[in-house]
Amino acid sequence: MLASGMMAGTNAKDIEQKIKLFLDPAAGTQLHGRPIYAAEAKHCGLAVDELKVNSPEWQSIYELYYRTDQYVSTRVSKVVESATEAFYMDAPE
Repeated sequence: MLASGMMAGTNAKDIEQKIKLFLDPAAGTQLHGRPIYAAEAKHCGLAVDELKVNSPEWQSIYELYYRTDQYVSTRVSKVVESATEAFYMDAPE
């Protein structure tokens, strides 16, 4: 995906080297749900737009995160959404 997007024109080996931080279990970065901070992403050569915490965009993103987290924590075990589709699995009782 990176080769066809923000790292277009970069070969797979170079991309793998740039994002090694996120692929190396010893670095502690292969944990599901772990945050990726802007400085880490920029260091890897990823294009990052930073938002102020009090900006309307950040507030919307945080609200979506919070609502999804609450939904998954109380009602379902997994939520996957796109612009046109939604999928969820009920949490076991």
